[in-house]
Amino acid sequence: GGSFAELAQDGTNNASTQNQDGSGNIGLVDQGSNALNSQIGTWDVNQGVMTSIYDYTGTPNGDSKNGIAFQDQTGDDNKAYIGQFDGIGTANSASQTQEGNGNTAYMKQNSYTSTGDNTNGDGGGNIGEQVQTNDGSIAGLVQLGRRNVALQTQHRNDDVFSIQDGRRNLLNTVQAGGQNIAHTIQIGDDNQAFVTQNMGQGYVVEQGLNSLMSSGNTVQVHQYGPIGAIPN
Repeated sequence: GGSFAELAQDGTNNASTQNQDGSGNIGLVDQGSNALNSQIGTWDVNQGVMTSIYDYTGTPNGDSKNGIAFQDQTGDDNKAYIGQFDGIGTANSASQTQEGNGNTAYMKQNSYTSTGDNTNGDGGGNIGEQVQTNDGSIAGLVQLGRRNVALQTQHRNDDVFSIQDGRRNLLNTVQAGGQNIAHTIQIGDDNQAFVTQNMGQGYVVEQGLNSLMSSGNTVQVHQYGPIGAIPN
């Protein structure tokens, strides 16, 4: 336990796989940007920190085109980060799986757009997946651009946060457990959010944030269990 793994890649068709067993591990993967070391202080993911993560500005040192990144951690109190930059519209894929208690997973795709306008930026079409088992874990995901897809699954009592900034993005969040919280933000037009929660739960879904003219967004929330909906 307690290992540290760090990898940075630029260019086309790169692939990365990290597997860590034990407790207290940290795994970092960055494809196409120089933000790796700046992310180490952002592990305590909550609503306030998610805002600062989203506002983080850095300088890309290359593009990640058709990149694939996998992280698999087994144990408690592990931390995983994947960052993928794509400024010209070639999609990346990333997956994080954590088994254990008190884990943190953070993923950021298309971290910078070439135009500075995430709604009309060139990047997009990324696929991000996060899976966490057991209790007390946190997952945070940021996707910028168009036609991104995110799937977040948590099997026990965990919290999940996500931000999608752009157009025609799709988010699917599934939580099972008695004390879950889901907070998702979608900025722009024609985005779709699906939230499914079993047992006790609370959720916040915000669409069109910071955009007075946004339209075409949809949200579906399904809750099952004895406590029912606890909208905030």
